[in-house]
Amino acid sequence: METKTAANGAGQVATPATVSNGSAPLATSPHKYASGCECAKCVEQRARWRDKDRRRRGLAPLPANGAAVSPAPSVPNPVAAVPASPGPVPWTADTVRPVWQQSADFVEVRNVKSLCETAKEISPKALELVKEKGKWNVPAKVTLVDAGAETTAKWLNKFGVSAEYAPEVKLGGAIVAIISGQWMLKGELEKIAAEVKAEIAKAKAAKPEAEKGKAPADVKPAT
Repeated sequence: METKTAANGAGQVATPATVSNGSAPLATSPHKYASGCECAKCVEQRARWRDKDRRRRGLAPLPANGAAVSPAPSVPNPVAAVPASPGPVPWTADTVRPVWQQSADFVEVRNVKSLCETAKEISPKALELVKEKGKWNVPAKVTLVDAGAETTAKWLNKFGVSAEYAPEVKLGGAIVAIISGQWMLKGELEKIAAEVKAEIAKAKAAKPEAEKGKAPADVKPAT
């Protein structure tokens, strides 16, 4: 820093200019932040200039005693140190497809059997027609299984359900298919049993009518 002084008309020493590296403005009056003035105002202003210049150069500001402030040691955040829990395992269409395949096969069999029962009441020709054309269209069934698997996987991922539960889903689907198949078989057996009982009851009702028309064995017919 270069300081130039001159005497004014009153015999006082003035500080017309204070030249620095560009961080300090010019001063024209005595004690106007002059380098030699130790009043509180001048000391404070010079400290602000020094801090501004150090910040411009990327240095830490100086405290009141003039020593550089060392940055505080960084303390690791215990919360940030804890590893984040992994996200849900994403579902894929291949994971869900077996469940859709089992469901489609079960519903198709159930649908064809229902049509066959209705056709029996109509005629044998109607029954043959249902057996021939009652099954689902193969390409449509494949599309149903593929699209259903993709849609299910998409919505399971959207709701945040993890694919780690895929074995449970498959197990539940298998249990439902087994129970439903047994329930259908039981219904068919009960229907057959009812038909057999009806035939037995019909035969018992027809037997007394046939016996009424017969003559007793020890009575000879009149001649």
